[in-house]
Amino acid sequence: MTWGYRDGFPEAGHNTYDSMQAAIAESNLMITEELSIPESPLGIIAWQRAIEQKLELNLWVEDGGHPTPEGMPLSASVFYAVFFGEDHINLPYSDEFGIDEATS
Repeated sequence: MTWGYRDGFPEAGHNTYDSMQAAIAESNLMITEELSIPESPLGIIAWQRAIEQKLELNLWVEDGGHPTPEGMPLSASVFYAVFFGEDHINLPYSDEFGIDEATS
């Protein structure tokens, strides 16, 4: 499940991030339920929580849709948890993307 655009998607009737994220979540959860497949809830677990908790992360690049180097590890941690069934917290730190260890 992807994350919503920073400013929503007005062309599709979603004028805010929250509106777009709710629509993405609803449709994705319906599909995964119907097909009995696992969900990687990037949008509602990682991105939405980071926004709600007012974490000092810059998640989107200028286009408002794609992730920054801070948004990429946030998403990757959810994939890791879903694929391997364990938390990413104990993984070794890498500064490959130029993110400090506290942020990662």
